Amino acid sequence: MNKMVASKIVITLLVTLSCVYFSACRKADSTQETGIHADEGLPTVVIVNPARDEVKQSLMLSGSLEPYEKAALYAKVTGFLEKVYVDIGDVIKRGDMLARLTVPEALSELKRAEAEVVKAKANAGLAVITYRRLADLQTLEPGAITQQDVDLASAQLGIARAEVQVSEATVTRFRTLLSYTTIRAPFAGTVKRRFADTGMLITAGATNSEPIVEVVRTDKLRLVIYIPESLAPYVRRGQKVLFTLDAFPGESFERTVSRIAGALMEDTRNMRVEIDIDNASGKFLPGMYATVHLAFKDISDALTIPATAVQVKEGKTCICTVEDGGIHWIPVTILQDDGAEVVVAGELRPGAAVVVAGPTLLEEGQKVQMRKEGAIK
Repeated sequence: MNKMVASKIVITLLVTLSCVYFSACRKADSTQETGIHADEGLPTVVIVNPARDEVKQSLMLSGSLEPYEKAALYAKVTGFLEKVYVDIGDVIKRGDMLARLTVPEALSELKRAEAEVVKAKANAGLAVITYRRLADLQTLEPGAITQQDVDLASAQLGIARAEVQVSEATVTRFRTLLSYTTIRAPFAGTVKRRFADTGMLITAGATNSEPIVEVVRTDKLRLVIYIPESLAPYVRRGQKVLFTLDAFPGESFERTVSRIAGALMEDTRNMRVEIDIDNASGKFLPGMYATVHLAFKDISDALTIPATAVQVKEGKTCICTVEDGGIHWIPVTILQDDGAEVVVAGELRPGAAVVVAGPTLLEEGQKVQMRKEGAIK
């Protein structure tokens, strides 16, 4: 009887020890699999490792065709519009007369100024004769006149000549003003808009008045696009560009980048890029909508992380990582974003522990425990 009781006690102890052992093993395995550290009381964050991948960079943008040159033509002088020689759609050449104003008061002022020139020249001629006579008299009969009389005649001659120059300058000024009554084409192109009609009073300047006509150059156009900040450094002059136009379905066109702004626009943080379009045939029209495709250099060692890992901290795009058990923020540049995953560039290392989930407001250096979910495939 005692032997049987002892055997049962031994068996019970063995079963109990086995259960404790296997329970401990399962707990250890579970801890090892999830990567949870034994540091109790620390916040837990979910991490992943960035995945290396070859990323083909391309960009689809909206663009528009703009005139290579455009000008709104205003009047330099105030007057009545005598005649407009063009209307919208008219093809013009450089120097063509587009409109003419009449300024009656300027014509009368010009005639008055021309009369003043005649008067000034007559006075100058009389001053020359007076001076020469006095100078000759002083030479032939010394003492007949004083040197002061000769000097006074010389001064009056200088004044008379200066008055001639002033009156001639006045004539030139009025003639120049009258030349502004004729509005001419600054370049070859097309009349886009007409704002005034015959008989209207046109005010000088562009501050409080409308232009007479607006002209555009159409034999050459600019395809204008705006590159986002993340890809602006990778755009190069001479880079190939493919684009399509809604007006020509099924057709695609290839050109090269002609010029780059070299600076971002302050309001949108985008960079203006222009592609010159030869339009001697007149096929394209300013204002046409374009869809532009740009291909950039492939990134062979790009790092891809979940989009949830990207955060904005102090106005900068950053990701949160764990180093030596503590939080570390790293600024990055997003190269691609498909909504689920992002391709980033910066100081991020391939083996870094990137935080994709965890408590909010994690501070630099804050100690945490990790739960690894595996790298991105």
